[in-house]
Amino acid sequence: MVPERGTAGRFAKSVFYEERNEIDVYIEDTGLGSEKIASKIYSRIFEGAYSLEQVFPLGGRGAVISKFNEEKDSLTRPSIFIIDGDIYHLTGDHVRDEVGLYRLPCYCIENLMVDPLAMHSIIDEEDPVRSESDLIQAFDYEGWERLNKSKLRDLFIEYAISRVLNPSEPTISYEVRNLVSGSDGCIDDTKLSNRIADISSKAIAKVGEENYKVARDKILLEYEGSRLDDLDFVSGKDYLFPLLKTRLRATVRTSMSDLNLKIRLSKVCSVEKIINCRRYVLVNSSSDSAAQGVS
Repeated sequence: MVPERGTAGRFAKSVFYEERNEIDVYIEDTGLGSEKIASKIYSRIFEGAYSLEQVFPLGGRGAVISKFNEEKDSLTRPSIFIIDGDIYHLTGDHVRDEVGLYRLPCYCIENLMVDPLAMHSIIDEEDPVRSESDLIQAFDYEGWERLNKSKLRDLFIEYAISRVLNPSEPTISYEVRNLVSGSDGCIDDTKLSNRIADISSKAIAKVGEENYKVARDKILLEYEGSRLDDLDFVSGKDYLFPLLKTRLRATVRTSMSDLNLKIRLSKVCSVEKIINCRRYVLVNSSSDSAAQGVS
């Protein structure tokens, strides 16, 4: 159940920023730093169309969708409600992009931070001695991706099956540090194999092997029919960022916190993957209709 009073209060905060925001952007995540990170990313996306200083977290996917449906016909300012792609990109999702409501074409906003060029710039700033080319070679994002991309894809396909068949079983909350053995941010083959076997065996025990095969085939069809990159299906917040943060810390000595790293990445990471959210800005007739569907 959506905590309506809390959602209403968070939604109402936008009135205090009307002089500084030309557009109201509502997101899910209320975690520490999430507002600042998202504000920096979306201010870059809407630069040249709308000034934006602050976004407004509403407290989860259900809260964002519910508030959109409740308010969409009465909004008097340019607005957009943004939800994470989450595991729904694999399990199937009845929510589709429409004017005013946009679903990220990746798991979450942290997926944007998995940007090698942005990480290279941070690494170069953190090391006062080595050249940028030497640091890029030491970090070796391409090597990391080659070793981990298909493994993470396979794991999240299994997580999606489990979400459908055995939703009470923890999946994403299983910390990725349990799947690594060193400081290079790479998935350990044996630990991954054991994890996938454990998740699949529990799902089979719950519903039977035939139902498991049916669910797996359906999710594989969703995967094969998608235009997303394999890493877009993987949680940036809980899996990709922790892995690459570990690799970054093994490349350069740094005292910056995880949150500081995210904030710095949010200023320089590519936003091209979600730039088309500009097309879904809701502008009702009572506001500036000329701005509808900013390209």
